[in-house]
Amino acid sequence: MERDEKFDQLVKLAARDTEKAAEIVARSFYKILRRNGFADDQIIGVANSILDCLILTLDSYKEKSEKKMKSRIEAEV
Repeated sequence: MERDEKFDQLVKLAARDTEKAAEIVARSFYKILRRNGFADDQIIGVANSILDCLILTLDSYKEKSEKKMKSRIEAEV
């Protein structure tokens, strides 16, 4: 089994156990980066990119939630 397939399986397994998901995925991903020669600053760059994606997702979620709330309030009035 290729390493990418193994990582994909770990992600699927972690998704079933949300308490362990972040730890499993993060450790596995970190090990993959290290094994492939990523330096500390490169890993930090990857982490920053992931955080940027999460921030965009959170901003989008907040925007959608605010629109739903506004629509509900307008519907009640």
